[in-house]
Amino acid sequence: MSTRAFVARLRVKFLGVVCLAAAIGCGGLGKLHTVEGKAEVDGKPLPQGVKIHFWPQTAKTGGIPVDVVGTVDSSGKYKMETNGRSGVPPGKYKVTVNMAASAPVLEPGKVVTPGAAQQKLINPKFEDQSKTDLVVSVPEGPFDLQFTK
Repeated sequence: MSTRAFVARLRVKFLGVVCLAAAIGCGGLGKLHTVEGKAEVDGKPLPQGVKIHFWPQTAKTGGIPVDVVGTVDSSGKYKMETNGRSGVPPGKYKVTVNMAASAPVLEPGKVVTPGAAQQKLINPKFEDQSKTDLVVSVPEGPFDLQFTK
C-alpha cells in the first residue's frame, strides 16, 4: 500500500471516529434546560433523599434512553439531571417519586416496631409511572411540584 493511500484511509477513519465521538459525547440529546424547584406534599417539603423521576412522553432524546432524576435536599428543593448531566431535554414528562430512597420519617415520642409499615407520606399514584397524573413541560415549567397524600 502506498503512503498516499495509507494517509487517505487514516483520514477517513479519523473523521469517522471524530463524528462518532461527537455524537456519543453530546449524548445526542441536544440542549438541556435547567429544571429545579420545590417538591412538596400538602404544602410541606418532601423528605431529604426522595428521588424525583421524569419519564419522557414527548421529549426529544434523539432515540437515546434517558434517566432523568433529581434528589430532594434538606430544604425540599431538587435539581434534575439527565444521564448524569445537569438539565433536561425539551418535551413533556410524567413525574413520579421514589419515597423508598428517603430515610423513614419518625414522629417524636413514637415507638417504631421493627418491620412495621412506614406511614404513607404521599398518594401511591405518584410512585407509579402508569398512574401518575402529574406532567411537566420542559422548558415551560412550572417546576415547583405539588403532591397530595
